[in-house]
Amino acid sequence: MRKSTLILFMTLVAFGVGAADANAQADIDPLRRWDESVDALLRKVAPSVVQIMVTGYGTVSEGDRGNAGVVIGKQKAIGSGFVIDASGYILTNAHVVNGAQRVQVALPPAEADGSVATALASKIAVLPARIVGVAREIDLALLKVDGVKLTALPVANYRN
Repeated sequence: MRKSTLILFMTLVAFGVGAADANAQADIDPLRRWDESVDALLRKVAPSVVQIMVTGYGTVSEGDRGNAGVVIGKQKAIGSGFVIDASGYILTNAHVVNGAQRVQVALPPAEADGSVATALASKIAVLPARIVGVAREIDLALLKVDGVKLTALPVANYRN
């Protein structure tokens, strides 16, 4: 009786471990698929994503008491945007360029693939940009970079 109980116990443990292994594998597969789909998306959009660097003047409060001691000072902001037209039009958020005196755009490297290694190892071109339009109600701004052909991110047309 004791030997058969031990065999039964070992069999149940073996099946339990196998089932746990199968469940763990089933849990990993959706995560792996998700990771691969995000990686594919990054590789597709990376050549169209730019960094926006803004310098301007705005209110700077001195001290911790509300508006007491508010002064105007130089401010810097960094944001991101994406190329919507190969001729140099870039869409970003309006709050990024709010109060801008100078706007610069850091273009992705030619071999941009979305990886951190490529982004850190590559030289990035920084070009001046101008603000073409701002829609504060929807927090969007349109910028223009001249003299360079960019990779535009296709934007869906929902009219059809």
